[in-house]
Amino acid sequence: MESWCTMAKAFTDTQYKTIRAAFGAAAIMAAGLLHAAPANAQKRPLAIRAGRILTVTKGSIDNGIILVQNGKIIALGSERDVVIPADADVLDARDQWAMPGQIDLHAHVGNDSGLHDYVHTLNPEFRVWDYVDPDDPLVRDDIASGVTTLLTIPGSGGNHSGFGVLWKLGGAPREDLYLRKLGVMKVAQAYNPERQAGDLGLSRMGMWWMLREMFSRAKAYEATAAVASNGEPVPANKLAANGRPNVVLNTAPPSPRIIGLDNLRAVLEKKTPVLVHTAGARDVMGTMRMFHDEMDVRLIISHGEFGGFRAAEEAAKRNIPVNVGPRLYDFSFQTYDRKFYSIAQKYADAGVQTLSLNTDCPVIPAEDLFLQGTISVRMGMDEDLALRAVTYNPAVSIGIADRVGSLEVGKDADIVLKHGSLFDVRNPIQRVYINGKLVYQHGQKRRGVGAGPFASHDAVTDEDGEEEDGKVESGSVRRGFIVTDPVSGETENQEQSGAENRKGSE
Repeated sequence: MESWCTMAKAFTDTQYKTIRAAFGAAAIMAAGLLHAAPANAQKRPLAIRAGRILTVTKGSIDNGIILVQNGKIIALGSERDVVIPADADVLDARDQWAMPGQIDLHAHVGNDSGLHDYVHTLNPEFRVWDYVDPDDPLVRDDIASGVTTLLTIPGSGGNHSGFGVLWKLGGAPREDLYLRKLGVMKVAQAYNPERQAGDLGLSRMGMWWMLREMFSRAKAYEATAAVASNGEPVPANKLAANGRPNVVLNTAPPSPRIIGLDNLRAVLEKKTPVLVHTAGARDVMGTMRMFHDEMDVRLIISHGEFGGFRAAEEAAKRNIPVNVGPRLYDFSFQTYDRKFYSIAQKYADAGVQTLSLNTDCPVIPAEDLFLQGTISVRMGMDEDLALRAVTYNPAVSIGIADRVGSLEVGKDADIVLKHGSLFDVRNPIQRVYINGKLVYQHGQKRRGVGAGPFASHDAVTDEDGEEEDGKVESGSVRRGFIVTDPVSGETENQEQSGAENRKGSE
């Protein structure tokens, strides 16, 4: 018997050829505009019937319905509890499971694999969001595997390599993808940043002294750059006794702005966490002492490998989030007892509550975040914890759990559909929605001319399925999943089809 996936693909191909023969190029163009006109599509609610809904935070719902409109989940529950509006489009996915989009907190996607372009070992002026590329082919790989939110960070060639960006991978125009432009401050404390030129970057003592000195300057800058009511900095000695600027001070000339120190203010004010690449018990412990105990800033430990789990109980005491990966096990490294240790599980066993997994892409391929969960489960992790580790826990760690990470009313409609568990490698992802918009479905082409995850919002689709006048900063692009095969010349359209997604489920 043919698999469900094979039959579905055959049905889609047959359906498409029938539509093309009946309606010609005009039908293809109209189908493309379904995705190219998201404003109109959002006026109609979308009801997803799922065989099982994994909310992550509120258990699972069998035979449930997710109702989506304007990019948000507006209702969620069992079939008897959710009323589908008469004008809704209905997707029959009762043979599939629905779950939240995954979140990868340590990746170098869309930024030239980290951009190790440093003269100085401390670079608070650097910001990934200035040059991140949403059209990077790795983005398509991420989306096709169910990753919907990404923290793209600079590399670890410097002790402080700049600020990463927290962003959605689609479902919005380019400038609306960013969830937080200063997503994290990236610090490396172990191995990679050790410089061999004989400067202060060679030793742990030198690197950690530089970080402390940099934060000392940042605190002094913050003290002399309080923000007045008109948004301009006012020297601290000009403030009123209650700490607020007098009205007359709004006309005073502002203090000089220093980009790097302005960026660090977001860290001191706990708006932006510090994500620290660190490994080994000594460096994991030193990281916690410096950033949590001394500086009192928000901290995420990333990697935590090579025996780092020996400091796990201290991380648990401080309630510090730990983001494990790409390496998932330790073997005879700083242990020498000839045993394999599941790194993530050791942190969980020690009581770390906010545990997440990462790929460190391109170290592990972008599409393998779910596989990090699969391996963790194989090494003894509870599957519910593994699901939290790639969805809700990273959202909590980075401070966006009010929007993403679980399926709840009011949250962004970032939804992944699959036949069964996310961690079952035998079945591919079927559909991915970001902000309520279909950005991927199984069988779509990920590479080649025209491939890409984003709806065209700045162009129209002509009759050969290609965009006219689509532009981004780097030049002409073709966006969306209207794909012209450069070999055969045939155009494939695997957008939502009216027969499959229209209201009703005859």
